[in-house]
Amino acid sequence: VTHEMRYELIKSCKKAGISFIVAPYEADAQMAKLAHSGAVDLVITEDSDLLAYGCPRVLFKADFATCKGEEIQLMRDLAANDSPSFRNWTHDMFVFMCILSGCDYFEGIPGVGIKTAQKFVRIHRTPSKIFNALRAAGKMREDLEQSFLNAYRTFRHQRVYCAEKEEA
Repeated sequence: VTHEMRYELIKSCKKAGISFIVAPYEADAQMAKLAHSGAVDLVITEDSDLLAYGCPRVLFKADFATCKGEEIQLMRDLAANDSPSFRNWTHDMFVFMCILSGCDYFEGIPGVGIKTAQKFVRIHRTPSKIFNALRAAGKMREDLEQSFLNAYRTFRHQRVYCAEKEEA
């Protein structure tokens, strides 16, 4: 999306009297905030980062011609999943798994996909214990720890616009 495209869309919305919000940084974080606040019931996207941002209801693979898609209600669906098991998982643990396997803010760890990440997080639960276990398995470079923590902070503390306070 170019600056010109955003400008034209904003101009068109203003002209048509359509209210809108411009996210100060990531639109994903802004949409998750809107969903948490009840301003929207569901977010339609192809970007799985919405789940890491904690968006409670996401519709993936929307097909408007057939009115079908795949809805994920994050905490409900995680708790109901038996294989792999996410029982007794916190949202933070889910974020750790997403980051370990690679995301917009972290390159991932070579040889660690979503299944391996899920296993390490399920067993070790906290970043320091996860890092120790990954190092013992020969998978974790020291220089990746800070990058991982920065990615975690980005997911948990992204700056968003608050419509109630009219500020970011």
